[in-house]
Amino acid sequence: MGNMKFDFAGETAVITGAATGIGRCSAVSFAKAGANVAVCDFNEEKASETVSLCKNEGVQAKFYKMDVTADAAAICAVRDEILQDFREINILHSNAGIAQKKAGPPMMEIPDSEWEHVFDVNVFGNVKVCREFAEAMKPQNKGKIVITASISAYQPTPFLPVYHMSKVSVLNLMMSLSVELGNYNINVNAVNPGFVYTPIYSEGGALELGKKIPGLQDIKDGETVINAMASQSSLHRAQTPEDIANAVMFLCSDAAREITGQALNVDSGIIRR
Repeated sequence: MGNMKFDFAGETAVITGAATGIGRCSAVSFAKAGANVAVCDFNEEKASETVSLCKNEGVQAKFYKMDVTADAAAICAVRDEILQDFREINILHSNAGIAQKKAGPPMMEIPDSEWEHVFDVNVFGNVKVCREFAEAMKPQNKGKIVITASISAYQPTPFLPVYHMSKVSVLNLMMSLSVELGNYNINVNAVNPGFVYTPIYSEGGALELGKKIPGLQDIKDGETVINAMASQSSLHRAQTPEDIANAVMFLCSDAAREITGQALNVDSGIIRR
């Protein structure tokens, strides 16, 4: 079987949440495909490591400190700095996101602060980033935007209602943007990761979730929890950050020029539709 080879030479890709996990892998994957990369995150130490990995591929890469919960003016300032450095923005992977820390049920024990924080990052963060960076693409009459959502949008449970709702909102944002930005030849899609063991889970989210799910309460390792959940999929396996990055690059390639307003599940077949 042949492998698809991506070529983004001369293009500029902006990746948010690029310090670790899926964001880092996406940044490095675009660099390997020849793109210059703007590495955006609030974690300068980890993001600087991502920059070094990208530069090792022989492209230009630079760190830009960005907190997606900041006001629009701050997001615009980062965008304008990237434009000054790279002259054009061709690709945006709006990837920054967080997990729900306090799992249910009962829902009444999930504090308001949890709802506010998750929506601030996952929903309003994507709104601000996509809105402001789209403004840089409109005059070019071209661009690719991919938002990281989640299969969680299709699997509402009492365990993670905050996270589920935030990702449903992200998918609706993507579909709305695809209609509006289609007038400017900008493709807008989402990628739905399935079971990827990233820092979102390794920092406690997976174990917290495992304590609530029947049959998983005795598991003491977060990665094992994720693998156990993934075993229910058609292919019975978890995904890697590389799997998600490949999907993002496909959606940003010319091969996907007629794909917009869509959510691509990368989940070994846990969602069948």
